[in-house]
Amino acid sequence: MQVFPINPVDCKDYIVNVHYAHRMPPIEVAFGMYVDKVLRGVCTFSTPASRFAIRPEPYELNRLVIDEGMPKNTLSRFLSICLKKFPHNPAIIVSYADPNYGHQGYIYQATNWIYNGLSNGRKTFYINDVELHERTIYDKYGTTSVPALQEMGLDVRTEANLPKHRYFYLIGDKRFKKSVEIESFSYPKGDNKRYELKRSNPQMILF
Repeated sequence: MQVFPINPVDCKDYIVNVHYAHRMPPIEVAFGMYVDKVLRGVCTFSTPASRFAIRPEPYELNRLVIDEGMPKNTLSRFLSICLKKFPHNPAIIVSYADPNYGHQGYIYQATNWIYNGLSNGRKTFYINDVELHERTIYDKYGTTSVPALQEMGLDVRTEANLPKHRYFYLIGDKRFKKSVEIESFSYPKGDNKRYELKRSNPQMILF
């Protein structure tokens, strides 16, 4: 296994076809996991849509996925290498495990992230059958009001979501880590789900 920084464009096909969300998120930092010179995993980071009071402003780990059939602990090794190679130090990383898809965040638990509890439950917005984040809708249309959006001639529907599990990871020396105050809670437990791939492999690993 080899891990390299990669251009976000180079991982688009992998993310769209392999990750359960099947869409390309904003990406500022990307890493690829290669086995025998073949891309077998992707980990990406960007500026989060939500804002936090802690400083420095966190980056969000927004995609983490590897092919099915990798040796045990491959995902945790891959993530650990990505965090060590992360180009900013000190840094705070935030990521979410989505119980709407049966995820508890076990990969973050295995790599010693701080569990910060549940995020606020949000609605999923679909504008003309395209899923969009509330912030993206507000930036583009100046409102997230469904009636107001419909008055603009848009086809709008929403779905209620369960709150997501939120995890933080601190990159830096001991002094920096002690200076960052993040409330922590016991790790959540439960079963993870598996999803079918659009690739040749029958399934993918999700955490």
